[in-house]
Amino acid sequence: MDIEHAARNFHAGNCQAMVLSEDVINSLFAGKVRDADCQVPESEGFCGDPLRDCNFIRVGGLLWSVPLSFPINERMAHSLSWAFTAAITRGVFEDMKKINSELFHESICPEESSGRSLTVWMT
Repeated sequence: MDIEHAARNFHAGNCQAMVLSEDVINSLFAGKVRDADCQVPESEGFCGDPLRDCNFIRVGGLLWSVPLSFPINERMAHSLSWAFTAAITRGVFEDMKKINSELFHESICPEESSGRSLTVWMT
């Protein structure tokens, strides 16, 4: 099963929990997964509500992280670090997110639903 189909299977009652990537979670809250599910005939029963996936909540923390880096010459490390820091503070990355908005999904969920999470309490 592809990770993008996890919500469809959850709504169909085939599972009781999901482990998703951050990208799929963002797609869920943006309504993109629901839109894709609604293109599949067997999913029509749970396509009516555009906020269908806003009821999902995050439980627990990050399970696995894949570090991303690229090698640079040691003499350039300080300058490159400064350039990245300057770009972040000037909002360059936020501007790039707007320009490439199809890659960075905006949530359609009400604020209180997309930020909810459960924590585990052990006594």
